Amino acid sequence: MDRTIVYPLEETTETDLLNTNKFAMIALAKLAVAILGTGPHLHGLACTPGAGLTVSVAAGQILKTGAIDATAYSSLGADSHTILKQGLVLDATALSCPAPTTAGKSINYLVQIGYADTDTGGTVLPFYNASNPAIPFTGPGGSGAAVSTVRAAQCLVQVKAGAAANTGSQTTPAADSGFVAAYVVQVDYGMAAIPQANITVASGAPFLAGLLNSHHGGGAGQAPKVDLATETTGTLPLSNLPTGLTIWCGTSTGAANAQVVAVPTGMTTFPTGTGIAWKVGAGLTNTSALTVTVGGFGTCSVLKDGPTGPIPLTGGELVAGQVANARFDGTILQLSSTELGTAALANASSNTGVVAAVNGVATVGQVPTFTDTAGTVGAGRAVTANTGKLAAVQGSPTIGHMAVFDANGSLQDGGIAGVAAAPTYLNYANANNTVLGPGAYNADTLPANGGAFTVLLPAAPAIGAALDFTDVSGSWNTNYFTLGRNGNTIEGLSEDFVFNVAGLVFRIEWNGTTWRLI
Repeated sequence: MDRTIVYPLEETTETDLLNTNKFAMIALAKLAVAILGTGPHLHGLACTPGAGLTVSVAAGQILKTGAIDATAYSSLGADSHTILKQGLVLDATALSCPAPTTAGKSINYLVQIGYADTDTGGTVLPFYNASNPAIPFTGPGGSGAAVSTVRAAQCLVQVKAGAAANTGSQTTPAADSGFVAAYVVQVDYGMAAIPQANITVASGAPFLAGLLNSHHGGGAGQAPKVDLATETTGTLPLSNLPTGLTIWCGTSTGAANAQVVAVPTGMTTFPTGTGIAWKVGAGLTNTSALTVTVGGFGTCSVLKDGPTGPIPLTGGELVAGQVANARFDGTILQLSSTELGTAALANASSNTGVVAAVNGVATVGQVPTFTDTAGTVGAGRAVTANTGKLAAVQGSPTIGHMAVFDANGSLQDGGIAGVAAAPTYLNYANANNTVLGPGAYNADTLPANGGAFTVLLPAAPAIGAALDFTDVSGSWNTNYFTLGRNGNTIEGLSEDFVFNVAGLVFRIEWNGTTWRLI
């Protein structure tokens, strides 16, 4: 901030005082623009209904850029440098808004605010008379003319009428050059007074709420706050955030097996790797496979961990009221949280939802057997001593029977230890093109039971997996039995094997490279 220097016994001039005013105005302007920006800005100027068809605009101010002095300031010349200037209006302004004279018509009035430097306070002042210092001139050079004594920075409040039009189709006029739009006042035919509801802030009106109101709740110890809806610009879109973040999506709606979640406002992309978390809505515990619609980004299937990769949900994984988490892999949502005590924690794709618990002290090397019909395993290895996976129970176990793993990692009833389980009966109706797991099978190709058919070997067998087959009907010689290789080889050959010998009994075993006939 510049300051005028004067000295003792100096004969001061009017420019000393004029420059003091000018320097103070420039300093205040530079401080304001540093805090508020270049504007324009409006403050105060509340618009409320007045008497009859008028509105009242309260005292307030406008901050708007303009020349320091567009015209000479007394004996200081004009200065075209631009600063942020503050125009004030200290009293309320009444604006007349007449109603249209045609039924069914309305008029939109624009309340516009402007800035003006106006020289006011005209007064006939005494001036120095060099010819006779004892008798001053009246007015400059003794002219008796009044001169301005104040350069007023004014806030101009005006109203501009739009054209009358059918109610609902009327338009608001644009602000005049040098003015900014503040309010729109709608006046309908037949109105005798203007209701507050008909007075709205004009689109884009640059009102400031004030630092205290804008950035503080008003209570002791409260932190500053910013109104994100009206007081921020250049904010970083959610799409610019790094991938891999988890987004909170609120409470799900929709159906139990087809849920819908919302995404935050401003989220424009849903990239691979994004996680979502949501609270399962009331009554939306899933009962089977599940899809989730994520905002406007589409519908995704939800899968869970399985022994050989992600698998569809089977029911009970998401329970109403719990918080679910899933991550998007570009195609599906991979579930990372499930309900304890359901099939979701079992590493199997088909089971009854029962997880096998170990009862009693496990002995290393001892074959586990079922101790009850609920699927409890006794004399087996403790859950805490295995690889950390829980096995689901498939079917209904029998007390005393062995617990054996099937191809999906589920425990099945393996029969009495040392006694082979009864072979599974196969025919065209129940087995054609079915993928089989390890076990014993009786294959019936009699025409009365459907005739010739094909079964498929496991696609990803464990080393040592074996399947036993018997021509139970003695009809393979006329109605062939075919064993499909299902992507692997049999005896090193990329061919399905066709069996055409009656009464044949054979075993086929996977050695890690090919299926071998034994």
